[in-house]
Amino acid sequence: MLSMIPEDVRTYMSCDTLFNSNDCGSFSDMEPPKLLHSLKILGLPNHCLDLKVSALVILLKKNLNQSIGLCNDTRLVVTKTGDRVVQAKIISRLKVRETVLIP
Repeated sequence: MLSMIPEDVRTYMSCDTLFNSNDCGSFSDMEPPKLLHSLKILGLPNHCLDLKVSALVILLKKNLNQSIGLCNDTRLVVTKTGDRVVQAKIISRLKVRETVLIP
């Protein structure tokens, strides 16, 4: 469906850095990020997310900010894509037509 939209695609990558803390122990036994990014497991999001302006998206499994309408299953239309943030317009629930920023 994304290929039918005549805009430029923007790819967003998941965070691939390890947090080093004394409480967490050693990360020496962790798999390299390249291997982890290649895994496709049902129920887990992929490492890469491709978006275009005008694409329809659904916010899943995360209540980012309930007060402005960013809850699970909120439908949005992407209006701008930035380096670290996506601007979208809500098209469902109580905050219809509200413009929001998603980090």
